[in-house]
Amino acid sequence: MARTTDGFPALRRRAGLPLAAAALGALSLLLAGCSELSPDTIATPYAPGDGVSANVTNPADGSYIGLRNFLIVAAPEGDAGRVVGTVVNTGATPVQVALAADQGSSTAPVTIRVDVPAFGIAQVGSDEGTQMILGETPGAGRMMPMRAATTSGGAVDLTVPVLAPVGFYATLTPPPPTPSVSATPAPSGTPEPATPVPSATTSP
Repeated sequence: MARTTDGFPALRRRAGLPLAAAALGALSLLLAGCSELSPDTIATPYAPGDGVSANVTNPADGSYIGLRNFLIVAAPEGDAGRVVGTVVNTGATPVQVALAADQGSSTAPVTIRVDVPAFGIAQVGSDEGTQMILGETPGAGRMMPMRAATTSGGAVDLTVPVLAPVGFYATLTPPPPTPSVSATPAPSGTPEPATPVPSATTSP
């Protein structure tokens, strides 16, 4: 029987090659099946930051509006909050997005409109962006419902986290509420009648 340089019979080595090839083929099929059943990561909206993300599809042309890293910066419960996020337009036409936040049954919802250029972005909450200030929030560590709707008819609901104004978000502290101006109350009591002034007479 022929022997190889390592002393093992050549027949035994050749017999092991088909087994190794079969094992590699089975592993390739297994990996292919996993990639086929798993969705592409880049096609699935996910939140790389502290906020939440979602897409609003435009039924007219199949493009979408991307809501990226939306969150609310607020301190204790009941304090004002600032909505922060980015709106991305993947379509060839400008789009207006309405953002609404439900502040509870005792306070009216807050709604703003954001104009997003074609193939462009618009900031919400930054110094150069559109401002959305909430008069009342559930406080840091809680979640708050929001809704985004476009002029094309698409809409999506979001559950946005509320974060404390610390670290990166320290500069995004919402402004203090504007104090209401009350009218000066009128003096109480019955005013005294004015003393009549005698009219002047003309001498004949």
